[in-house]
Amino acid sequence: MEIVEKKYRGTPIDNKKYAVRLTKFIEHLVSNGKIIEAKYHFKNLFEAKPNHARTIRLGYLLSIATFDNEGVCKFDELLYRSKPKDIEIYWFRLKYYLSVNDYKNCEDCCTFLLSKPIKKEYLRTIIEACLSLNNYVISIQLVKYLKKEKMTLSDIGNKHLKKILLERFINELVRVKCG
Repeated sequence: MEIVEKKYRGTPIDNKKYAVRLTKFIEHLVSNGKIIEAKYHFKNLFEAKPNHARTIRLGYLLSIATFDNEGVCKFDELLYRSKPKDIEIYWFRLKYYLSVNDYKNCEDCCTFLLSKPIKKEYLRTIIEACLSLNNYVISIQLVKYLKKEKMTLSDIGNKHLKKILLERFINELVRVKCG
């Protein structure tokens, strides 16, 4: 048994540190890919602290990871009511739309996020969306954002991005030539 789990299991429910230790234990499970077990323990956390910011965010991520559409709707509303920054709401929605391959909403979320200064974690999700969806619209915006922020992708990322842009260029050439 790991230290995080020992601390959680050794803490009585009525202890004021119970929710904190349970949250850390659930986060530990998620980071180790034990999503189902984390979701099981999350029910206890949600009963103890349903409106806590970390609980809402953790519930949102677990709902996305387990394809729980009802949970996503519930935690999206809870997150919205907690009045976070718009950027955070769009990032969570992007993660959800990416998990269900909703191309149009991914584009919309990426467009909004790339118009703002964002955290690297958010940028990683946008890059993942761009490369996994082979999306031209996101690619163009990502290139502009990276240039503006004086950032670059790895060689592999750059090659994939160029491939997306080149495919679109070739398709446009063929359309103009044959059209």
